[in-house]
Amino acid sequence: MNSAPQNLIDHLTLNTQRFLKIAETLVGDEVFFRPYQSVNHFVWTAGHLAMVRNTMLRVIDSNTPLTSFENERGIFGPGSAIQPNEVYPDLSALLQSFEARGAQVSAWLATATDPQLGAQSGVQIPNLPATVGGLLHFFIIHETEHFGEMKMLKNLAIRQRA
Repeated sequence: MNSAPQNLIDHLTLNTQRFLKIAETLVGDEVFFRPYQSVNHFVWTAGHLAMVRNTMLRVIDSNTPLTSFENERGIFGPGSAIQPNEVYPDLSALLQSFEARGAQVSAWLATATDPQLGAQSGVQIPNLPATVGGLLHFFIIHETEHFGEMKMLKNLAIRQRA
């Protein structure tokens, strides 16, 4: 197997495992904890990352049918404002979507060729790579960046317990 797709699969798998591990100790409203108003809560970030995995599927094939939460891009997209807690799907549903969407990306990568990875993506985002492989790599790094935020939120929320 080509090492580039396998490296991406390995990182997607590791990211999924890390994400589930970070989320496992939060209880109740801790998933909505925000140390101050300009910070996104854990559920927003979880939904954002699930949404980004849909974007990864679109990078691979712009015609891929996607499963989405109601108003997914509106509540989890870049620049979206924090909504009342009841607007958000349950964290468990977000985690399941993140995992399932990652499995779809990994399944595609398992048979991807160098020409497929080097092809121009149908999704073009200013200042980001233009190829399928480049964008997938960027989005995997993007997930990892958010994990630091999520781990900090989790640690702060747990320390707030009475």
